[in-house]
Amino acid sequence: MSSSLSSKNQVTVPIDVCRKAGFAVGDQLVFKVSDDGKVVIEKETGGIEDIFGLLDGMNLGSDWRKEREEAWAE
Repeated sequence: MSSSLSSKNQVTVPIDVCRKAGFAVGDQLVFKVSDDGKVVIEKETGGIEDIFGLLDGMNLGSDWRKEREEAWAE
């Protein structure tokens, strides 16, 4: 299967690929490029944001988003 790269650097993922990969509308996809130029596209797995909602209503005493951004900036 193949698809063309548009002038806006967009690619349409063929429906058969989406089905086999388990992609659904609205999924965030991660692109990984190896040193030899091969590209792997994966569905983004849940991060802390996905499980943090389980703790709604609890005062954890920290701003985890700010802490994450500061850690990434280092």
